[in-house]
Amino acid sequence: MPLQHPIPAAVSHSVLMRHGGFAVFDSLIDAGALARLAEEAAGHRACATPHLVTEPDHEDVRGGQPQRKYASAEGGRVQDSIYGSRMLAGHLHALAGVPFVPTGRRGSFTYYHSPGDHLALHRDVETCDLALITALHRQGGDGRSGTLLVYPGRIGETLTEIRRTPQRGGVSVDLAAGQSILLFGGLLPHRVVPMAAGQSRTVSLLCFRFASPM
Repeated sequence: MPLQHPIPAAVSHSVLMRHGGFAVFDSLIDAGALARLAEEAAGHRACATPHLVTEPDHEDVRGGQPQRKYASAEGGRVQDSIYGSRMLAGHLHALAGVPFVPTGRRGSFTYYHSPGDHLALHRDVETCDLALITALHRQGGDGRSGTLLVYPGRIGETLTEIRRTPQRGGVSVDLAAGQSILLFGGLLPHRVVPMAAGQSRTVSLLCFRFASPM
């Protein structure tokens, strides 16, 4: 079985793929909406659900149950308005080469607020071909702990191969509050490095799927 289904030509030649399958943006979401989104995320933290998976994951391609420790909450009306925005959909199409639609009814907020909070190496589930992650809150950090680590040069490798040499080819993405990263989450291996003491991050996560089967 091939590691991945053939990548559509439009995706292979897209702006995003030419940058390694990801790109960081300072103002993909306008300042007013970003402030409201951060306020909504802070308000939803009280009802966040803890997630803890300690058993090793043996998935080789995408999905699975990667080790993790963090909390998450369902998004709200502010995030909904961004998720369903035609302007955002147009930006995604221009950057990723093909049309995308929201994966589900709502996105989510993820809270990495305790030492050791992390998300192990994975590719996103089958319904999350494209992910938009926006940093809403950031406290502390040294540019190494708590960062998103992506592997643009290892898209064609199995996750098992990457787990054997996790420091090879990793590119650290240390999002400041207000910055967003757009990535082909179903293609690009990535992980969140464990948080250090005194460090915390809150992010908005929106997943998109191809608008038509590829």
